[in-house]
Amino acid sequence: MPPKRAKSPPGKKGKDKKDAKAKSPGPPPPIEWDFRNIYAIGGWDGSEWTQSVEMLDSQGGSWTETASMNTRRYGCAACLLGDHIYALGGWGRNTALQRVERYDLNKKVWQFVPSMDSKREGCVAAVCENNMYVIGGFDGLDTLQSMERYDVKLGVWFAEPSMLSKRHCCSVAVVGKHIYVFGGWDGVRSLDSMERFDVETKQWQTMPSMTYARNWCAAAVIGNHIYAVGGRDGPLVLQSVERFDTTTGVWTNMQPLKSKRSGCAAIAVGKNVYAIGGWNWTSWLYTVEKLDTERGGEWDNVSSMIHKRGLLTVVLHQQEKTAKGKKGKDKSPPKKGKKK
Repeated sequence: MPPKRAKSPPGKKGKDKKDAKAKSPGPPPPIEWDFRNIYAIGGWDGSEWTQSVEMLDSQGGSWTETASMNTRRYGCAACLLGDHIYALGGWGRNTALQRVERYDLNKKVWQFVPSMDSKREGCVAAVCENNMYVIGGFDGLDTLQSMERYDVKLGVWFAEPSMLSKRHCCSVAVVGKHIYVFGGWDGVRSLDSMERFDVETKQWQTMPSMTYARNWCAAAVIGNHIYAVGGRDGPLVLQSVERFDTTTGVWTNMQPLKSKRSGCAAIAVGKNVYAIGGWNWTSWLYTVEKLDTERGGEWDNVSSMIHKRGLLTVVLHQQEKTAKGKKGKDKSPPKKGKKK
């Protein structure tokens, strides 16, 4: 006869199961932020290029003026690295610019840093693995396919492998250890092609093309998805939006913008994509639209900028709260809010 099974001690029946259930982790609490600020930098207002900068508190605020750059520029690139916003290249007074300046987010001042090796207007900039890259553009004579990397500690620019194609007024996005560059103008036509750079192998690779050719379009990244927003194809100013899934390699058409926008800028804040400024063929814009990618539906109009701006660039600076409400870790994305 098999031995009898021991009875559970009084009051202990099922406790282990209940404890296991009680201890099972739930979904993480939503992140709270001290601030999530979008900076709109430089651009063209319809009559002149500008050095002004304005900032939007995306958590419910409105646009406010901040310190202006030292140099007027449109078609420049920008990115955030550490506690500094960098503005690179662009078009100045009748010339493409090599100049680079950076904004100290603590001291609230702009100062020049070493210039790039090449003049670059309509270039893009990105931060990947704590390195800053500037890619493509127009030097006043030719469309470029070259890339440079800036060593912040040394204050020196280094040449990096060139793209597979020449690209001016293109778009950029960073996902993982890859820099994606797409669209633009090669000196002859608008481009629908995409390529990506692996910062570890230092190799460029051709990627699936967009549905539409786009120059002066904007880009934003949410997770593994890259959004291509607006732009221009020849005489056509676009309001279409498409999204690239970096895991499947597929482009999908998304809800179009409310307004046609070429030379706009885009940035992702959480699950929202913002489309900022630009040109709709008849006028330069100060309007801003937002798409909630979780809720879906249409783009919504949100707080307009103070100034009309096209061919601008944007950067996101955000900081997470700690559990006790003190200032937490800076969670700004390690990449440029795509120019244009």
